[in-house]
Amino acid sequence: MDENSTEVCAYCKRATAHRVDCKGLIEKLLRLGYVYPFSCRACGQRYLEMKWGIRYVRSQVNRRQHTRIIAKLEARFDCERGGAEAEVFDLSLGGCGLPTDFQLHPGDLLRLDLRSDGWQLQELNGVVRWTAFSFAGVEFKALDTDDRKTLRSLVELHFHDDTPICDGASNSPSS
Repeated sequence: MDENSTEVCAYCKRATAHRVDCKGLIEKLLRLGYVYPFSCRACGQRYLEMKWGIRYVRSQVNRRQHTRIIAKLEARFDCERGGAEAEVFDLSLGGCGLPTDFQLHPGDLLRLDLRSDGWQLQELNGVVRWTAFSFAGVEFKALDTDDRKTLRSLVELHFHDDTPICDGASNSPSS
């Protein structure tokens, strides 16, 4: 089976889960018994699930963990070398795309403020994961409960599906 095929998420029940790489020796050994790690692009949950008799073929098509939305947001960010204003248009539960002429480098720690009509997220912690030309990919780190709820609401507002997106902080499904 193709590693990029979608599965129904055990948590949010959307068809947005996909097979992900094994972490550590235990998951690699479990793979021999048809137990594989999955991650949901909508809710961000990572979980193990048995798929008896199915072997996955490695593919490199789309390895994103979270569903991304297009949303025009005002942003302000600061790092140890300074800060700047930006306009974010690529957002997910796990991070954002940050177009800026400010020189950012992978590994830079950021404090971000995001604003749009009627809502704001202040002092989000993020780390730059990659840069290309005048663009940086930022992963959010250690979001508090209120920020996670606000971000989830914003993503749900722009996500074209009727099923709510969970934030990854809810209890696991019963087995």
